[in-house]
Amino acid sequence: EAENALLMARRETDRDPVARRPLESLSAQYSQVMSILQARIAANVDNFVNDYLRLDTCVRQHVRVREKLTRHDWLVFVESGVKSSGPDTPLALLQLYGRLLSDVGRTEDAIGTLERVVKLDPDNAEAEEALVKLRKTVSSRS
Repeated sequence: EAENALLMARRETDRDPVARRPLESLSAQYSQVMSILQARIAANVDNFVNDYLRLDTCVRQHVRVREKLTRHDWLVFVESGVKSSGPDTPLALLQLYGRLLSDVGRTEDAIGTLERVVKLDPDNAEAEEALVKLRKTVSSRS
């Protein structure tokens, strides 16, 4: 049952990869499955060796989900810095903001932010490269 709930949570994050709440749900489901597997291992339930492998997979996936949640948290913090500094936002902060927007799947917002960075600093090869990649991603979806 826990694995079915995990599958449902994964599907929800696939439907809306930009949203934070499905990631929180998925993280909770991974935690629950990991607890169950740890209990099975501790109890030496039949085939508990396979449970180590299943637990390894769950831990790795859970780490990825937690990393995504951390990027969402960091984005909120950086976004407040960008908004509070207004039109005088330092380029390094704008570029960080663009990268984080991209990381959480807000591609159009990331493109707009990186376009602003490139406009203000035409020699910024890193921002230009990120912008080219994002535009390719958008055009490949169309």
